[in-house]
Amino acid sequence: MFLMQFLVQEAEENADKCTSELERLKCELVRSEEEKKRLEEQLVQVKDMLKREVEKAEEDNRRNCSIIDGYKAICERLDKEQQGARNSLNSLMSLVASCEKCSHLELKVGANGSPTNNKGIEESDSHLMQRVTELELELAQAKLAQVEAECKNQDLTHKLGATLSEMQAARNSWPPWLSKTLTSIKEAAVNKGTLQRRESDSADSPA
Repeated sequence: MFLMQFLVQEAEENADKCTSELERLKCELVRSEEEKKRLEEQLVQVKDMLKREVEKAEEDNRRNCSIIDGYKAICERLDKEQQGARNSLNSLMSLVASCEKCSHLELKVGANGSPTNNKGIEESDSHLMQRVTELELELAQAKLAQVEAECKNQDLTHKLGATLSEMQAARNSWPPWLSKTLTSIKEAAVNKGTLQRRESDSADSPA
């Protein structure tokens, strides 16, 4: 009789321990699920941010290319007009030098090789140079924006990698908890069955 009571008490204590352990593991599972959900939401947010930044960087890159193309076109146009002005000046000077009636005339020439009395060419050159300066400023600003975007993309990529690492770590820790929980439930069921058999055997044995 004493042995049966001892076994019953021991089985009850084991059952209580298993129940407590099971509850603890259930809480751990709930926390793991919440952490997994949080990491998944964070991963989605980081991916969205990264996508937006990549699209913005691509748009900035297209804008930079457009500015560079415009800058090159202005420079080429300026070179052509300056070369044309020089050719016209050389032709005019040759004509004046070969003409007996006008060879005594002086044609004032500026330091850049353009006629100083040709206001149209000066105004055109001034406008083109102003536009070149504006494009150079825009190009510098675009390059700065591109560098900032690349730094931000690098930071987002690092955050994405860290989030993926956390997700992988959480997934790696998931199976052991689940396995341990199933094992505890199985042990509790086995202990309960053993206790029932012992009680049945004790009841069947003669006093």
